[in-house]
Amino acid sequence: MTDDIAKALAYQVKREIAENYFGTRKVIEEDVRALDDMVAGISMFYERKIGPDLLRVYALLIEPARIDRFLKLVGWPKRPLYEDYVVESDGIRKRLLQRIEERGWTAFSRFWNRLVDSYEKLHRDAEAFADMVEEAREQAELVNHEIRRFNEKFSLDDILSFVKSLDRHNERRAVLGDHLPGGEKVAARLDICPVRDLDARLPFVPQLPPLKAIRAELKELAQEAFVA
Repeated sequence: MTDDIAKALAYQVKREIAENYFGTRKVIEEDVRALDDMVAGISMFYERKIGPDLLRVYALLIEPARIDRFLKLVGWPKRPLYEDYVVESDGIRKRLLQRIEERGWTAFSRFWNRLVDSYEKLHRDAEAFADMVEEAREQAELVNHEIRRFNEKFSLDDILSFVKSLDRHNERRAVLGDHLPGGEKVAARLDICPVRDLDARLPFVPQLPPLKAIRAELKELAQEAFVA
């Protein structure tokens, strides 16, 4: 009778440990997946918003040297998303500019206003991108804090010893359910790694200067592009 009570108590303790461990782990895994979804959403925003915004400016400036001067002016290294055929194609250029209203009394003023409107749209979308990245960084910090607390609370060595102590298949399945396989896969599945640096997972977008800060230099580029 005493042995039966001891076994029942030991089983209950093991089950509570497992439920506590895997319950906490599940919450963290859900938070990591939510963060992954945020990162995917930011990358999609870059492709659908920032990309066309940049290509629109490229299509107006046309010449690679002028494009490089523009990128240096706004603090953007290299030449992201640049393709010769995109810049040189009249059809693609028309599609990129069709949503930018043409306004102005002279041909140059219409060209200049299109470049201004294109830059301001790029600037707005870059600010929205930065806000999304900052939110993702804050979420990543929270997730990593949860992971640190989890690792401090639950010793991996202790959990592995506990799993090994369930030497009977039926007992392991009764306590752990389908949470873990047996054998060498246990350690790999128990390990929770911190969220890696988001900057390595996301495209780079600089903090763009407002139009008024670069207006004179941008107008000079516009004048060169217009007469070319």
